Amino acid sequence: MNDTPSEGRTALYRLYDAEEDLLYIGISRKLTQRFREHEHSRSWWHCVKYVDLTWFDSHPRAYAAEKAAQHSERPPYNGVGHLGLGWHVPRITYDDSADRAAIRALLLNDLRTGKYAPGKHLWELTVSREYGYSRMSTSSVMWALADEGHLVRRKAGYNVPAR
Repeated sequence: MNDTPSEGRTALYRLYDAEEDLLYIGISRKLTQRFREHEHSRSWWHCVKYVDLTWFDSHPRAYAAEKAAQHSERPPYNGVGHLGLGWHVPRITYDDSADRAAIRALLLNDLRTGKYAPGKHLWELTVSREYGYSRMSTSSVMWALADEGHLVRRKAGYNVPAR
């Protein structure tokens, strides 16, 4: 992906799931950075399977196209301006409770079977990518497992405790 377009060029992006259902519409000049931000902060990010890009010569043009697309296409996970766009329905939030239950089961199994040896350092992002779930959901599970003594919280990430 060409992530360093000339100054002013801005991408309008549409994010779709595996069934080609539209999830989100946004704009960015730095796509890789923006997608990392989504990966870290959106519980639905792991559902994204396809990205459609349209480049504009300026940020104002991309912004206008984004607002028009959001208004006409109504992506469910766009949180800004749902009611302001006259949709008269609140933004949909992704319920990650089933994801968190699956992450918990996978991680507890991996801890129990010794896949992660005592002292092993675990990063939320690495675990989330390995299991195929969002970092946000994985972070929530790892925090809870640390509260229960299954992991040890560190300044950055977690360690597997001695058995």
